Amino acid sequence: MKKTIYYSLIFCMLLLFNACDTKPKCKLSPPEPMFGQATAEIEKQTFELTGMKSVETVWFVNKTKLELIQDGCELVSQDFQFEIPENFKDKDNEYWALTAIECFKLMGKNSLMLRETANVFAETLLAGKDMIEFGEDMEMAPNFFMKLNKIAANKDYGILTISLFNKANN
Repeated sequence: MKKTIYYSLIFCMLLLFNACDTKPKCKLSPPEPMFGQATAEIEKQTFELTGMKSVETVWFVNKTKLELIQDGCELVSQDFQFEIPENFKDKDNEYWALTAIECFKLMGKNSLMLRETANVFAETLLAGKDMIEFGEDMEMAPNFFMKLNKIAANKDYGILTISLFNKANN
C-alpha cells in the first residue's frame, strides 16, 4: 500500500513538473555568430546569446557599427542595424538604397557565413534599386521578406535597418 502511494506521489510530481515546463520546443537551433572570424576590416566583435535570441555587434574600421539581432523558434528573423558615420539629412531614397547595397557588400566581405547570401541580396537590390520602398515588406522568395528602414539621425551619422524574416503561410 505504501509503495502505491509513493509511486502515485512521484507520478503526480512528474506531471506537475512537466506541466510547469513553459519553455517552447523549438524547431531551430540557437543562433550562432555570423562574424566569428577576424578580418582586416573588423575592429571589434561581440556576441551575446539569451535563449533563442542573439545580439552580435561589429565595429568596422571605417567606423560603421552593425548590430545584428537574430531571433526565432519556429520562424527566423534577422535585423541588421547599421550606424553609418555620414550625414544623411538631405539624401534621397536612391542614395539610401545604394548605401544598403554597400552594407550587404561589407557583410559579404567580412563574414564567411553571410558571404553568398549578402552578395545575392546586394545584386538583387542593385537590379531593383528604383523600386525599393522603405518601410515596406518586400517579398524576396515565397514567404521570405526584407524590409529596409532609414533614419537620418543627425549630421554625424545615419541609421539603416535591414530586416530579413519569414512569414507563415496563411
